[in-house]
Amino acid sequence: MVLDPLSSPIVGWLAVISGPGRGAVLPLGYGVNDIGRGSGVRIRLDFGDDRIALGNQAILIYAAIIYTARSRRFYVQSVAAETWLNGRPLRESTELMGGETLQLGQTRLRFMPLCGADFDWRDDS
Repeated sequence: MVLDPLSSPIVGWLAVISGPGRGAVLPLGYGVNDIGRGSGVRIRLDFGDDRIALGNQAILIYAAIIYTARSRRFYVQSVAAETWLNGRPLRESTELMGGETLQLGQTRLRFMPLCGADFDWRDDS
């Protein structure tokens, strides 16, 4: 059985640059990429960072990165008060351009886009 890679293409990445899990790369897909711990989130930070609580095995979402194919833009929004963007508390939805640092607990993530104004998987070429 051959899987179609374009059934869920990667639109960008989060690289863990410090904290538990350093060196890991987490792929982002179209739509909402919720970030947290627990089995139900799309981007799991289950590397042992005890500041990112797991709770009672419930889904715990700290932030979300959204890629909209129509506008070809990325946005990040905080769901928990412990989310930081480039060293400042993330308080409102913010557009991401690439290279930003998101911090949740002890874990710092660097955002790198693939899709955007000059490329999207839905292009005909």
